Amino acid sequence: MFPSFQFQYHHSAYQDISLLVSKEISKNDLQFEVEGKNYLLLPQHKNQQIGKLKVQYQQKTIYEYPLILNHDIQSSMMDTIGIYGILICIPVALVGIIVTIKRKKDKHD
Repeated sequence: MFPSFQFQYHHSAYQDISLLVSKEISKNDLQFEVEGKNYLLLPQHKNQQIGKLKVQYQQKTIYEYPLILNHDIQSSMMDTIGIYGILICIPVALVGIIVTIKRKKDKHD
């Protein structure tokens, strides 16, 4: 497996979230936390859960909402370029090293 380049993917919300809470609680009293991995390996597929949104009031979680992909996310162009770059550069570098060693050896003989 090749290491991947990092990129950000901005995903719009699949739907709005509505909560029924006491009249004494305002939107400013709530804390929102997204829980999930810091990175995802691609590809990721539609309907896959990639994390969850936690709604908290006074440090207590009062609601959890699963974050589900509503479409597939494939490898990025940078991933493809990086993999092909590695696959091309390593053999070219090895050939260059072998040619250099052979030339030095021929000069000494």
